[in-house]
Amino acid sequence: MMSQVLRPQLGMLAFALAVATAILFAGNQGWLAPVRDATGRAIAPAQGAAATAGDVTASWLAGWADVGRLRAETESLRIQVQDLVRENIRLRASELENRDLREQLKYAEANPGLGLAGARIIGLEQSAMSGYATIDRGTDQGVTDGMSVLSPAGLAGRVVSATARTSSVLLVTHPSSSVNAYVLGTNAATGVVNGTPEGRLVMRYLPPSERIAAGSIVVTSGLGGAFPRNLPIGRVAHVDARDVDMFQQATVEPLVDFRRLLVVLVARGFQPIRY
Repeated sequence: MMSQVLRPQLGMLAFALAVATAILFAGNQGWLAPVRDATGRAIAPAQGAAATAGDVTASWLAGWADVGRLRAETESLRIQVQDLVRENIRLRASELENRDLREQLKYAEANPGLGLAGARIIGLEQSAMSGYATIDRGTDQGVTDGMSVLSPAGLAGRVVSATARTSSVLLVTHPSSSVNAYVLGTNAATGVVNGTPEGRLVMRYLPPSERIAAGSIVVTSGLGGAFPRNLPIGRVAHVDARDVDMFQQATVEPLVDFRRLLVVLVARGFQPIRY
C-alpha cells in the first residue's frame, strides 16, 4: 500500500533530478548562453529604471536635507540681524544722550549762578491741551515748583508739580504757558510769549513803534521774577503789524526741539518769585 503512495513521488523526484542534471550539463557546454543574454537584455531596462529611481530618491532626500539646513541658517541669520539692529539702536540712543549731556555740562559750566542740575525726561506729552514733560528729579534732589527747566538750546518750561522723585514740567509751547520776554537788538520790544495749540509760540503786546526783523532772537526779560533774565526762547518767524492795532504780534519758533528732547537742566540756583 505504501509503495503505491511513494511511487508517484519518487517518479517526480527522479524527473526533477534529470532536469537539473540536463540544465547543468547544458550550462557547462555553453548551450544556455543565448538564453542568459536574452534574459539580461530583457531585464536591463527594469534594472536601469530601478537604479535611476534610487538615484532620484537619494537626490531628493539630500535636497530636502539641504533645504532644512538652509532654513536653519536663514533663521539664525535673521536673529543675528535683529540683534544687530537692536544694538545699533541702543548705541545710537546712547550717543545722542551722551551728546546732550556734554552740551549740558558746557552750558552748566558757562552759567554757574543758575545751579543747573541734569534730569532725564521720562514722559513727554505735546498734545494741544497737554504739553507737559515728566522728569526723573523731584524734591529729594532739591527741585521745587516754579523752577525753570532748560536745555542748552534755550528755555523748555517750568516745574509746576514736584514729588519726591519726579516732577511735572509745563512746556513753553503749552497754551497756558506765559513768559515775559523781549527781542534782542531792540530798545523796548518787550512782550509776553505764550504757547499755542499748534505747539508754536506767539509774542504779544509788542510796541507798535519797534521795528522787529524776522530771525531776531527772543529771550526772557526777567520781569515778574518767574524766570532768570536772558534765557533764549525762540526766533521771530513773522511779525503782524497793522496800523489799527494797539500792539504788534510776532510768531516765534522755539529754539528747543521738543521732538528729540531727552535730557534737561533744572535751574535750582534761581528761586522764582511767587505771588
